[in-house]
Amino acid sequence: MAGVDTPTVLVTRPRRSSDAFLAALAEVARGFEGCISPAFENVAVASNLSEFDAAVFTSGAALAFAPDGEGRTAYCVGSATAHAARAAGYRAIASGGNAADLIHLILGRKPAGKLLHMRGAVSIGDVAAQVCRFGVVCDERVVYRKNPCAPTPAAVRVLASTHPVILPVFSAETALIMASWPAAFLRCTVVAISPAVASAAQGLNAADHLVADVPTLDAMVDACARLIA
Repeated sequence: MAGVDTPTVLVTRPRRSSDAFLAALAEVARGFEGCISPAFENVAVASNLSEFDAAVFTSGAALAFAPDGEGRTAYCVGSATAHAARAAGYRAIASGGNAADLIHLILGRKPAGKLLHMRGAVSIGDVAAQVCRFGVVCDERVVYRKNPCAPTPAAVRVLASTHPVILPVFSAETALIMASWPAAFLRCTVVAISPAVASAAQGLNAADHLVADVPTLDAMVDACARLIA
């Protein structure tokens, strides 16, 4: 989709994250309308968290269900997750934005002690198993899951209109949830955070698909901004 006047940016992250994304987009782009319709809410999963010396996070959402950092190291999938980890009291180290980068970071650091990967019910990359193959001690616990949400009436109206829609998609799981919505995405341009997410979003049958330059929040903001005239 070429840049168009006043597209609607439909954001499907949880409310606080969606608000933050639209605020960041408004700093670099003008002339768009925002619509928030969370595709899911994160809910806690009862988990017996063992003692650990350092944490691993492949999602910033896990920080809401993790113990305080108390100065421990946290190996984080990207800068946004690292920011959340620092706010929770961890000494965060960010990788390049995907699971392969995170595995490379951990193996390069050769950490001693026990690592604990706290994650959602759906997580790609099999991080704990991969680093364990090379002698790093790493356990994993599911601490949250995504509870799917129906589209809001406002989102239904946006998707039913003939107006262009920019649809940032941050995870394959979110794309699968949206595919179950009673709505069509024929006027949407999907902006995916990674090629894997773009592949999952093919099921939406959107008008167009773009992939952010790198799998980060800032790159997603930039990719959406480029679509706004």
